[in-house]
Order: sequence, then structure tokens, then C-alpha cells
Amino acid sequence: MMITQKSKPHTFVIPIFKDNKTYLYYTNRTVGQPPLVVKLVVELGGSALFFQCDRISYNSTTYTHVLCGSPGCAQTKDRCTSCSSAPLGLHAETTRVSLNYTSPSTYLAPKLAVRTRLTCVGVFEDSGWSDLPNGANSILGLADSSMSFVKSVESSYKIPFKVALCLPSKPKNNSGSVYIGRLLVSTPLVSIPENGVDNYYIDVKSIEVNGNKLSFNQDFLTFNKTTHWRGTKISSIIPYTLFYKSFGGKSLLGKKTPVISFVLGGGAKWDIYGTNSLVMVNKTIMCLAFVDARNDPRFPIEMGGYQMEDHLVEFDFEASTFSFTSSLLRHNASCSRM
Repeated sequence: MMITQKSKPHTFVIPIFKDNKTYLYYTNRTVGQPPLVVKLVVELGGSALFFQCDRISYNSTTYTHVLCGSPGCAQTKDRCTSCSSAPLGLHAETTRVSLNYTSPSTYLAPKLAVRTRLTCVGVFEDSGWSDLPNGANSILGLADSSMSFVKSVESSYKIPFKVALCLPSKPKNNSGSVYIGRLLVSTPLVSIPENGVDNYYIDVKSIEVNGNKLSFNQDFLTFNKTTHWRGTKISSIIPYTLFYKSFGGKSLLGKKTPVISFVLGGGAKWDIYGTNSLVMVNKTIMCLAFVDARNDPRFPIEMGGYQMEDHLVEFDFEASTFSFTSSLLRHNASCSRM
């Protein structure tokens, strides 16, 4: 396909789905030649496109090894002991992945094949990824990393280095989206790489319930850039938000669920309404969608995927900002219908 200036991509769109068993989010993408459809779990902090190549029986004409001593091999840094072997059997290769895109002349254009670097691993069990959705053998990392899928797309088409997520609240045939490229309330975003994973933090100053400020030790909200302790972490691979036990307080009862507000730097508020604060256990029981983090004060708050469902959230890696909308359900919209 010839790409003219008018039809040049400025955003790539990836449909994502929610797995009803693991509560993880995934996408089905076509890779290689001849085309092969693979199921990839979406990980916000993932540093690369990880494949279990032996289980997928990956054999493509567009597949090439990254040679030792090459710039591509150097980008793996300390994640590989060499280009062909590592503790997890990890090595770097390149292939093509098909993506839909938008341009000034069309909302959703046909697919383009984007060349990207993938990382083969032996088994995910060794790396903490043992409980994946059925049929998933791959991880789609969206982090600010030289090896990440987002970086490959950004450098190939010179689009803004941004990722926006619209996580679906309903499983199976209802899809949300990942947007890569070019609405929102913004707050500073801090990215800290640790053990091959980029952790993302936002500046939460206080917490309110129905406008009433909660009383607790707010020192836990202050992020320490030296020790990487404390602060509010954002994650797409835990379903419910974790709270350190010192935040323990009153239960939220009654038919009208109070609005939980995370007050951010600059005065912006991230409001959590009932659909994102309560989870239906059965027809007669509902529970708060917040989990006790017990005795680990390192991440006193870790925002989970459930709280981000049916919000459009954007990670701007160039500007180091995190932006978000209020719940789309308040506007008769949903990530499950996008």
C-alpha cells in the first residue's frame, strides 16, 4: 500500500478484550508470513513483545534473528546475556505485525504490516506469567522501552509516542481499544524501569469520599525517586486496586455508592463511581473492588484494570503525562462498544 501524506497514519488502533476467568486484557494479532493469529496479553509495563516461540511453532519468512553485536542486540541491554541464550532462553528477533490505523482522510483504514522486534522466551512460568487466558502464549508490552512494540510503531511512522487505553468491562465479543499515536485531564507520569518492567506512578495527593477528605498518613502517597517506594502505581495486570492496610477505614454501604476521588497534583480529580468501585459476586452480594495489600508498603496504592475500565486513559511518554476522561458510562458510552 502506498502511504501518501494525506493517508499517512497518525494513530494505530488495536482491539482488546477482557478474559472473564483471569480478568486480564488481550488482543488477537496477525504476525509473520504466512499470516499467523496469536493471542497477546496486554501489559502496560511490559518492556517488549514476548513470544513463547516454541509453543507457537513460529516459522515465518519475515522472521530474522537479531545478530550479536548489532544495534538491535545492544538495545536488549542487561535483559539478555547474549543474542541466543539467557536465563529464560530469551533472544531477540524481528517480524511483522498487522495493525489498523487512522489518518486525516479516514477513521479506520486497512491494515499495515509494522516491522517490530519480538523477544522469544522459553516458558512464562519462570517469569511470573503462569496464569494467562486460555490460548495466550504472548505478551504485548506497551512500556517506554527501546524494545517495546510501541517504540517500533512510533519510530517506523514518526507518530507521537503515546498510548491510550480503553479497557472493556464486558468479556468476549465486546472489545475496547489500545490507541498508539495522537481530550483529557492530565497529571505528571513517572516511569521507573525495574527488572525489565517499567512501573508507572502518578501523583495522588489525597483521597476523598463524596468530597470528604480521608484522614490517613499521607506520607505513603509521596513517591521516593531514590528507593522507588511509595506513591501510586498504575497496572493493567492486576484486576482490583491494592491499598496498604493503613488506609483501612469505613465500608461503603447503601444503594447510592459514594464517589471515590483520587486528588492529583494540580487539583485534578480521578473520580471512581460505583461501576468501578463495586464488583458483583452474585445476584445478592456485591463487594468493594479494592484489595488489602497487607504488609507491603512499597506500593501503598496500585491502581488496577477494573478501576480503569470504561475510561479512556492516555500515557504520553514524550511529555511524561498521564491523562484520563471521566467514566464513559456517564456519557452513554462504553469501552465495550467502541
